[in-house]
Amino acid sequence: MLELAKVIVLREQDVAGREHDLARRRQELAAKERELEARKAELRQLRFDFAAVANGEKMASSAPAPPSTAIERHRPSLARASATVAQRVLVVLEMEPRAMSAQEIFDLLKLPPPIETLRTTLWKMEKHGLIARPFPGHYCGLQYAGAIGASTEVG
Repeated sequence: MLELAKVIVLREQDVAGREHDLARRRQELAAKERELEARKAELRQLRFDFAAVANGEKMASSAPAPPSTAIERHRPSLARASATVAQRVLVVLEMEPRAMSAQEIFDLLKLPPPIETLRTTLWKMEKHGLIARPFPGHYCGLQYAGAIGASTEVG
């Protein structure tokens, strides 16, 4: 009988410990879900800001601060207030479902001369696999490369 009482007490302690552990994990999960939602909201704002900058608008100087979380992360300040040439090219090529020449991209983005700077940027982007070059002198977004390549084949 004493053995049975020991087993009952041990089981009760085990169940109580597991319930406590489960409650703690639920709290951690809720905190992580709140953090994830905050990051999603921050990502949406960054995408909105990037789209605005890519279209040539100035970045808003007073962006709303993200909600503070229990864990503070210190991030380095942004080096640029506007999109780089490569970022602007990427936006244009992802929105345009055709291959574009360097001159077309240069004129569309209204970049300052010389055009060789853009050509070098395009070459580097293609080398790193960010954009495609379906045929010499023309560039397109990766999602359109297969369709453009198939439409230019003879046969």
